[in-house]
Amino acid sequence: MSRVYNRRIVVATRLAEVPTQFPSPRSEDYPMKLAVALISLALAAGTAFAEEKKADAPKKEPTAAQKAQQEKMKGCNAQAADKKGDERKAFMKQCLSGGNAADDGCAAKAVDKNGKPLAGAAKSSFVKKCQADGAAAK
Repeated sequence: MSRVYNRRIVVATRLAEVPTQFPSPRSEDYPMKLAVALISLALAAGTAFAEEKKADAPKKEPTAAQKAQQEKMKGCNAQAADKKGDERKAFMKQCLSGGNAADDGCAAKAVDKNGKPLAGAAKSSFVKKCQADGAAAK
């Protein structure tokens, strides 16, 4: 029983040592905490006003070049409706580059003097020259 009594005395004395007065709001950390709080508030208010401005801003009209590209995309998408995967990707690349008709005509003409179709570097060189001639004629 004396042991329990002694523990109560020890606990009571330790509680008596705890300061009853809380630190002042004007302690050393207070200015730093106040500065952090004010900066956070300013950033939050700034982003709220920035979002308001963005919502009110009118949308910018596309330029003539952008409109032309959009029309070209619509046309190529309509033509590629039945294609899928890599075939569609290759077709869209060719269609959007504008070499659609010229590539088909030049590739068909790529034959050597014996009538055999060209292959490899010879074919690519011929097609490139054919496209350049076609572009110069336009």
